[in-house]
Amino acid sequence: MSSLYQERQMRSWNLLSIICFLLLLPLSAYPDSTANNLKEQEPPSKLGSNGQLDFLYHNYTVMKAYLSSLAQKYPDLTYLHSIGKSIKNRSLLALVVSSKIYNPPLGTPNIKFIGNIHGNEAVGRELILHMIEYLVTNYGKNKTVTHLLDTTIIHFLPSMNPDGFEKAKSSGCQGLSGRGNAIEIDLNRNFPDYFINNSIQLQPETIAIQNWMAKVPFILSASLHGGELVANYPYENRREALEGERGTASLAPDDDVFQHLAKVYARTHPTMHKGIPCNNRNNLRFEDGITNGAFWYTLTGGMQDYNYIWHGCLEITLEISCCKYPKHEELQNFWRKNKDALLNYAAEVHRGVKGIISNSSGNPIGGARLKIEGRDRGFNSSNRGEFWRILLPRKEPYYIMVEAAGYRPKLVPFYIDETKKLIWLNITMARFDEPTTETLIKTTSLRESKSLDNVNSDDSEELIFGDEESETSTEDIKSSFRQANIHLENAIAGRSHLELGERDYYNAGQCHDLSRILLTSFILCIVWIS
Repeated sequence: MSSLYQERQMRSWNLLSIICFLLLLPLSAYPDSTANNLKEQEPPSKLGSNGQLDFLYHNYTVMKAYLSSLAQKYPDLTYLHSIGKSIKNRSLLALVVSSKIYNPPLGTPNIKFIGNIHGNEAVGRELILHMIEYLVTNYGKNKTVTHLLDTTIIHFLPSMNPDGFEKAKSSGCQGLSGRGNAIEIDLNRNFPDYFINNSIQLQPETIAIQNWMAKVPFILSASLHGGELVANYPYENRREALEGERGTASLAPDDDVFQHLAKVYARTHPTMHKGIPCNNRNNLRFEDGITNGAFWYTLTGGMQDYNYIWHGCLEITLEISCCKYPKHEELQNFWRKNKDALLNYAAEVHRGVKGIISNSSGNPIGGARLKIEGRDRGFNSSNRGEFWRILLPRKEPYYIMVEAAGYRPKLVPFYIDETKKLIWLNITMARFDEPTTETLIKTTSLRESKSLDNVNSDDSEELIFGDEESETSTEDIKSSFRQANIHLENAIAGRSHLELGERDYYNAGQCHDLSRILLTSFILCIVWIS
């Protein structure tokens, strides 16, 4: 009996060992495991010995660690948070950079830069990381950088598609590996489309962008791509167009502004403005280094059209490298070519018109609907009553129409010329039940200290865009709204800091499945032993 019992016990322990071995195998599939996240590439993805950013490609683990270290090192200039999760539950990490994150003066605009919407277009991801580093390390040293961060809230999303990047292969110029997300959905074909119904199911990454934009009143945006060298502006689609159709432009109401923004970037870039397409594919030539999206080729569900039509945010697509995933030795040269263009583009948010919409009691009116006459694309005021619109100087006056529930509509004229490239409007609205006497409209010009063109980012002698000095006291304007104690809900989504120790799983259900398997295995072992 003793030998039979020992034999059964030995068989039980063998079975237990096999079960435990099999159960441990799936753990390597979790996205934050070292084996999965340390992407195979040469040289390995890492930070420099001093913690600075090298000109290498940085995988999700390293990028996350780097952004976290910056947020801890520069707490007064940065705010790190996640705007959502990818299919494989990787955080979509966004870093806010500004000296006014937590106490922004009224009228401080929000802009954003997004990289890596296509996982295999990797240069933009790295340029955004280097731009972040350049800004935080030069604040207080370089007047251009200091003034930009003192007057602007800049949001950076280095990778909108971290799952695709982890699948992509380096040194691949035109391949498709990693372009889509974890289930091969092209995220730049996944947004709602104004022209043609988009039937592709919304992905978590797309929904994260939509939620982000619903919380933050973005004014200006750029999405960094690869595979060509051109600045592409809306629209990218038109009614009854076939996917990929070429040669017919689809112009937005703000086409003059979009072309200007695209030219600002292309002209600052040392070669983009020449308009020479990569490898002369399709015999195309991009005049001035820019193109209307639909003229180049039509697409349904693009992000830049969604930004403009749904939220009034002016976004262009920057194709910054002929090779989608070039060798890491080329990254430093890409940064050199694009640094000043990125800074110049960001500065363009400081032109046009901005201001505050309030009622006769001095309280802000959030969610008011605004439209520039002759431009059939509206935009909304922020929760603090702020509004912004990038416009170009012209001799004729502009007219802005303002409507809000319960208030009389108002049409306000204003001028923007070469001496007043940015003006401030205080618009007071009367309720329907108030007397109809005309309320006072104050127009304040903002001084422009230097042309926005031809910026040299290393020039610390003079600022590249204007101080916001008004003829009437800005403090009087601000004090009337301080009583509302409205915090910056529009600049950042929540206050919870990213937990660096969080475990990312594909989904919570896998944890429950694993627990059930372990419990079942334990019961089987007890039965076998007995």
